[in-house]
Amino acid sequence: MLNFLHNCFMKIPASKILFTCLTLTVSTSVQAQTTPSFAYFVDNFTSENIGVAVPAGTILIGGASPTQRSTMTSHGRIVGASAGVSSAEGSKVKWRDADSTRDLHTLFNNATAPDLSTPAARQTFAQQIITAAVVDSGFPSASEASVTSNGGYVLWAQDIEGPVAVPQETAAAIIALMWAGREILGSNMKIIPVPASALQKTTASTWDLKSTLEGNTSDNFVKFLNLKSTLSLANQESLDSNSIDLLSALHLLSAEGHSLIDGILAQQYSASGCNTSNDCPTNCVSVNCEALPGIFSNDTPHFFDTTLPYAIMSAHDCPSQLFLSQPVGGCPGISDASAPWKSYYRGNMPFQAGIYWNQTIIDPATTFDPANYLVPTLATSGGFGGGENCPADLDGNRRIDGSDLATILGYWGPVAANHPADFNADGDVNGADMSILFAAWGECPLFQTSNWIKVLIAQEEPPADQQTYVNKIIKLAPALDQIHLRFTAGATNYQAYANLITLLRTAYGSTLKIGFHPDNSDTSCNLWGCTIGGCAPTSSVTWQCVLDKSIAAMNAINLLADPNKSGRGFNIFSLEQSSVEDVSTAPTDSLASIKSCMQGNENAIPGVRAASPPVTLGNVGPSYGGQEIYGSMHFDFGYPQMYNLGKNISSAFSTLVTASTPYFPAYSATSCIAGAAFPYKVVDVDSNAAYPSPKIPCFGPNNAPNVYTYNDSPNSGPNPILTAAYVAFLMTQYPPVSNTVALNGSEVFMMFSGEPEFLGSTGWTLDKIEQFNQQLNTNFTYLKSVPGLIPTGATDPLTMQYGIWNFASILDQITLP
Repeated sequence: MLNFLHNCFMKIPASKILFTCLTLTVSTSVQAQTTPSFAYFVDNFTSENIGVAVPAGTILIGGASPTQRSTMTSHGRIVGASAGVSSAEGSKVKWRDADSTRDLHTLFNNATAPDLSTPAARQTFAQQIITAAVVDSGFPSASEASVTSNGGYVLWAQDIEGPVAVPQETAAAIIALMWAGREILGSNMKIIPVPASALQKTTASTWDLKSTLEGNTSDNFVKFLNLKSTLSLANQESLDSNSIDLLSALHLLSAEGHSLIDGILAQQYSASGCNTSNDCPTNCVSVNCEALPGIFSNDTPHFFDTTLPYAIMSAHDCPSQLFLSQPVGGCPGISDASAPWKSYYRGNMPFQAGIYWNQTIIDPATTFDPANYLVPTLATSGGFGGGENCPADLDGNRRIDGSDLATILGYWGPVAANHPADFNADGDVNGADMSILFAAWGECPLFQTSNWIKVLIAQEEPPADQQTYVNKIIKLAPALDQIHLRFTAGATNYQAYANLITLLRTAYGSTLKIGFHPDNSDTSCNLWGCTIGGCAPTSSVTWQCVLDKSIAAMNAINLLADPNKSGRGFNIFSLEQSSVEDVSTAPTDSLASIKSCMQGNENAIPGVRAASPPVTLGNVGPSYGGQEIYGSMHFDFGYPQMYNLGKNISSAFSTLVTASTPYFPAYSATSCIAGAAFPYKVVDVDSNAAYPSPKIPCFGPNNAPNVYTYNDSPNSGPNPILTAAYVAFLMTQYPPVSNTVALNGSEVFMMFSGEPEFLGSTGWTLDKIEQFNQQLNTNFTYLKSVPGLIPTGATDPLTMQYGIWNFASILDQITLP
């Protein structure tokens, strides 16, 4: 049986296109946009194909000219740019290009190292890389990342092929190109390359990225970029042992404080028994049981970076993977290897699954519905079957059970390297692996770390013992994307913050975004020395003084922490509740003026200095806010506080309370509501008994329930299942699930509270915090099936990102070795 993974488009030049299906209607007005499901990768980028009635809101990715991109984005399109590279104008990034007068190898092996000491110098060298790599006009400009008034924007989705004949050269060429792209395009541009399966399958040890990043006696490779220093200390050690694969490295390495890439769309086209005499395999007999649609093939090693966002692209034709059946007798260990297949994805990207088209004219939506073949499925376990802390969970259901036993029996005998059922990696699925499976039988253990916590926002100054502080943060949030440090109004302890930034960079690397979060409350003005006028947004002289003094403090710390302005200091300026600053957008757009200050414009607000270096702008607020506060000239990040919530539940959804096995735990609702008439008020915390009865939960003293602190049995402490039941329902009743808000390119993280009456209360261990998140996702899956509860076209709650505000009480409960 032929095990053939075909990369037909390796020979296709830059005239190719990717269609991404959105639940969005493109028109001349801004539309609400939810996370889309499917990506169509179309080789033939023609006017005829653009006009095919594919699902509404199609993202176009291909070799579009600047004029074409501008026209499409002005009409609300999201457009991806994929450029031709090398002298052959293909998709193979070459380190040595015999047909080019000055290739990447020549550029990086000059006798004199390039000057990379300033942002301008780095941009200059980045442009030299683009020239040496022979990148054509398909490469976008930084300004194209800005969202148009109709919601369109450009992302860079570069098709990347091999060759992998000399792994270090291939890696160096790809890393150099992605670094140059990030330097030139900036942090606002989404960079999501489309790597060939050969790049996915090459092991970390084969890549030898230590040599690639540091150079060796025969080639400098990319050592001048000093990229190793952007990794955390732990990842530097992993690099030294050659444990990091290329795609993980591209996400872990950074330029100007931002990851080189934001994720990948992974090519995975495979079929069995095909005629391979032509460029495209034909007359295939069946699916390839070792590489079913929508999942990484069995011989693809796990990514080192367990946070790397990805979606997987299967083939419509070349080969006709989606239309094939399972072989006679089925696939060993798989009960049903036929469509629709789960197509796994991880993280937040502009698509969740991909379909590759080679045929001249693609099929319209009336004759081809991608949902009949692929079901986008959030990968709960890294995307390769079992979870990293539960390797015997081959089907990813968080249990070791009969399904996993059947799978391992189906693979019995010799297997390829990195096979998921070969738990001890001895090349055979045998009795030793069976013993491992039976030893782990039952529920998978909870993760000991909370990879879902992406943002931490402090409300107190950091403690004096900074190293312990950082170590506890690592234990709470090892996959942290952002941390915001509280700065006391009027303080001058700049060096202490610079030292803390250094410790955080050592722990997390330079991809971590660090926010300057000043205490600009309505009592802070005197502390800042701003005494003229009231301490409120209504007094422009006062709030502008506070803003100026805050920016001055941030700049002073950045001068100490990041003298080269390379993105290693503060990256975000985050406001809270806007108690002082005027962030109105009408009739005067004060928020745009504040954003302009953060972008480095000295003349944005008279008397208010500019951020140096420029930073992005974040907003911590009590609600999600409307689309008018987001976008390129407003907030880059939103951090709505999702606690102290209350919403009605009507009789239309009474079964959530009254069913024989109700959604809301009976002791919290049915058992104590005493048959009261609907509607009920559903709350998470009502410490002041502000919400009227009838309300659930209906336990607790003085009619003031708190699902975070309720102890429902002796000595058990808080119950994550109870908490998640109420929080999940309530979150479906607030934006972005109740109504999607157009973010215009900005990003929002839903914030839970770490205060003593919430996740910081006694008994919330790290395992319980992890269980709370897992149960949230389980509940969201169920609530999505309740007719009428979640509006059509709403944001999928499973795609939301999270953080914790005011996390000091949680750290107090963490014990270090």
